[in-house]
Amino acid sequence: MEPDDSSSGYWNHNTAFHREILRRCATTSGPVLDVGCGDGLLLSRLASTGRPVMGIEPDATAAALARQRCADLDHVTVRESTFDDVELTASSFGFVTMVATLHHMPTAPALERCARLLQPGGRLYVLALTRLASRTDLAVAYAAIPRARIVGALRHESWPAGVPVTDPAQTFSELRDEAREALPGATTRRRPYYRCSLEWQKP
Repeated sequence: MEPDDSSSGYWNHNTAFHREILRRCATTSGPVLDVGCGDGLLLSRLASTGRPVMGIEPDATAAALARQRCADLDHVTVRESTFDDVELTASSFGFVTMVATLHHMPTAPALERCARLLQPGGRLYVLALTRLASRTDLAVAYAAIPRARIVGALRHESWPAGVPVTDPAQTFSELRDEAREALPGATTRRRPYYRCSLEWQKP
């Protein structure tokens, strides 16, 4: 995939997928939910849909940054909460996304809650990090290094301050298997920039 060429914001291995997320969102209707919205860059871009957009962020510093970024967007809401604790109505969202968030929480319960929150026909898009374990994992990661370094240098790769990070514990195979169990029909793929994507549409 091509890097995000938006003139606003910043570029890194997560924002590189924002255009793809926006394209997936455009195939749906109804409110949008970003679980683990960080500093709100993706929220501000999802706001271009004109649909109600909600971000959930457990970290107080990151949530404050998201509110500041989206202060002029009346249809964007940021709620400081964990995904487990936030109160949301079932079948109330047309599109749910999680970017570099899933590895911060138990996989199956999080995916199952996303499924409950989606309207029939709604879509889930997860951009995930996984732990390198198998020979295939390592081969894919090493093959990605030249491109990641070149594009990162050209795009002046940067990461927002004040957003918590943690290393993933789950491997790609474990994530794929757990996703298939929790969300029958889910598609999980290895992606550039040491990421993988998980997509699912609710029947």
